[in-house]
Amino acid sequence: MGIELFWHDSESEAMQAAKTLGSLGARCRNRLEEIVMNQPIAKNKINLSESALDEAGFIWIRDTNPPWGPFEITPTLTGEEALEWLETMDNENVS
Repeated sequence: MGIELFWHDSESEAMQAAKTLGSLGARCRNRLEEIVMNQPIAKNKINLSESALDEAGFIWIRDTNPPWGPFEITPTLTGEEALEWLETMDNENVS
């Protein structure tokens, strides 16, 4: 596909991560895009999309003042690369 890999070891791993991100739905994808563009993001509460992205390994949620926040949200390299691959797959209509 011509995308340089930074985190994944192979194109098939990157493609699988992109498919996983796609399976989380539009809300999660849009939220990851927002996090990538505006990192880091500080919030007092974590929503379901952010929890799903965290569980999938696409973002980091750090509690900056334990135990109840605020939280700092940043994308992982896995998340950034999966997003890039998903966008490329959508543009090329690869399944």
